[in-house]
Amino acid sequence: MTKPLTIDKSRLTVFFGIVMFIWLAHLLAPFSYGTGFAQAPDTFDREIYGRPDEAILLSNASHDTVYHCEVAQDTFTVTNTGNNDLDTLFIWSDDFVGVTDPSYWIPLECVTFSPAWISELPAGWSMTVVANVYVPCGRLAQDYKGKIHVMDDDGYPHETIELWITVLPKYDIDIANNGLDLLDNTMYFAVIPGESEAGYFMLINPNAELLNVDPDSFGNADIDGFTYSLSSDLTGEVFDSMSVDLPQLGLISGGSADVLLTAYIDSNAAEGTYSGWVTVIGDTFHIEVSRDSFELQVMVGSVESIELGNASHDTVYHCEDALFNVTVTNTGNANLDNIIFQASGFCGVTDPSYRIPWDNVHFIPAEISELLVGETVTVLVMIFVPRGMLAQDYTGFVRAMDDDGYPSDAIELAITVLPMYDVEIADNEEDLVGNTMILDADLGEVTETKRFLTINPQDEWMNVDPDPWGNAGYDVTYKTTDLVLGVDTISSGQVTITPSASYLALGNLEVVALYVTIPNDTTLDEGEYTGKVRVDADTAGVVVSSDSFDLELYMGPEGVIESENASQDTVFSISHSQPNPLKNETIIKYVLPKSSNVRIVIYNLIGHEIKTLVNEKQSAGVHTVTWDGRNNTDKKVSSGAYFLKFEAVDFKQTEKIIMVE
Repeated sequence: MTKPLTIDKSRLTVFFGIVMFIWLAHLLAPFSYGTGFAQAPDTFDREIYGRPDEAILLSNASHDTVYHCEVAQDTFTVTNTGNNDLDTLFIWSDDFVGVTDPSYWIPLECVTFSPAWISELPAGWSMTVVANVYVPCGRLAQDYKGKIHVMDDDGYPHETIELWITVLPKYDIDIANNGLDLLDNTMYFAVIPGESEAGYFMLINPNAELLNVDPDSFGNADIDGFTYSLSSDLTGEVFDSMSVDLPQLGLISGGSADVLLTAYIDSNAAEGTYSGWVTVIGDTFHIEVSRDSFELQVMVGSVESIELGNASHDTVYHCEDALFNVTVTNTGNANLDNIIFQASGFCGVTDPSYRIPWDNVHFIPAEISELLVGETVTVLVMIFVPRGMLAQDYTGFVRAMDDDGYPSDAIELAITVLPMYDVEIADNEEDLVGNTMILDADLGEVTETKRFLTINPQDEWMNVDPDPWGNAGYDVTYKTTDLVLGVDTISSGQVTITPSASYLALGNLEVVALYVTIPNDTTLDEGEYTGKVRVDADTAGVVVSSDSFDLELYMGPEGVIESENASQDTVFSISHSQPNPLKNETIIKYVLPKSSNVRIVIYNLIGHEIKTLVNEKQSAGVHTVTWDGRNNTDKKVSSGAYFLKFEAVDFKQTEKIIMVE
């Protein structure tokens, strides 16, 4: 017989208790340490009974729409969802990356915040933060997204939120002088009736100042297609027909194309000179977005013609003249008067951002007063390569033409600029001063990490040493000697340099870190150990330039730094500047144990003097000085890191100061 069903009330109570527990756990999950139980297995009670001690929530992200060269302003809310007050919340950004084309991005350096950080956020309070995102000129029109971080100064809590901006399109097309057939925005044809003539011009969709030919603003968007029109001055009067081979697929932002124009002259065209305008029209979605034009001059009848020859190639160092002998020949059927010369800039083949300007090109003779039919004249072309111009090949055009613009001819010249090298170690006025780095620690300890700058200078501003600067990149490696005190030695292997090797492009610098691990060797004497650190620049395994600095290591018990000439109870001291970071001003307090010559100077990151605060003899006692964030010309300095250097007698001390807007 089947037993009747019985219900155990105690078990039923346990069952419903478990169900209620699961329901409460899900209800309280948004207030828990993470986003669910799996992220906080060590805080089981917190899931049920309360929020974590410290927590923040980022929400309410906005989405701004701007043009390039403008500042987008996205906002978001920071809420303290914990039960403790928070102070000093740092805010920073990742790069904003293009959604459609990730090869375009807005670097994190273009993102600032208002406020720059949150000094205090009580529990339960919220604050709105504005992210100011500057869109660099020429940045492709599309959506961009970036991650924003908010973190407490002790590393927790740390939350992120994603912001979006939309960059709207602006359009521009330019027709450029290509140095061959289009000069000063005019193309010249000389042809007899019934024949044809052709010439090239360059069509550009500029997205940077370097590509922008006209004085108007450059754009930031692709152009779908092109059409052209011819002014009525020429239509039906001279041409039998004309063709212009425009790019069929349009031009991407920053793209360019050489375009061939061919004109077929009517066999019944009367002799004379005709002129009109050729206009190129760019469209997107079949709507005109930009246009540009150039003049076309057609000489029908007798032919004047010149030809340039003897194109050559020269090899020089920067700061030298490249020399070319170019021949000019009258290949027409009429004598020519007043032949003049012009030149384009010479662009780098490997890196076109480097350019030898056209006004560095000179001609001897400067002009030819008369050129008879069939006559040839040789002209010396001198092209000066500026100091610091990157070592590579450069090409450009020189043109000879009659002073009325026709006839004309151009020839391409090529220059190889050979490399010269210079590597320099810079005093950064924080850890490396007077070409000496000073460290201290005791047996078995690791010194603090100090830093210096390695520079590949390409101009006077970056050149630290009095030697000439170079014009090429190179590999760098770092080496150090043993540190020696008498017969005692600390091996060079105890010195750690990071990075130990890297590639340094022309005009770049890198920050290099150094520290020393002191062996626990009781046979080592206390005192000052000295050595040298050297950086070698090499290419293809050959050292081409070097620089070095002195390394001084004081090994002994940690103590107060004193002046060597001061008595044992005579100690200089300087307190940290307050506030730091500073927005308006900071106060520096220091103590002089005796009357001393005092010098307090603010430097930038590469050691250039910004502001002299004190440079005088002062009496013993407590002193203060204020820096208002201005330089020696009373202009406000930009945001960033600066160094304050204090000197009195033999005592020196340097500290970093952060300036924020």
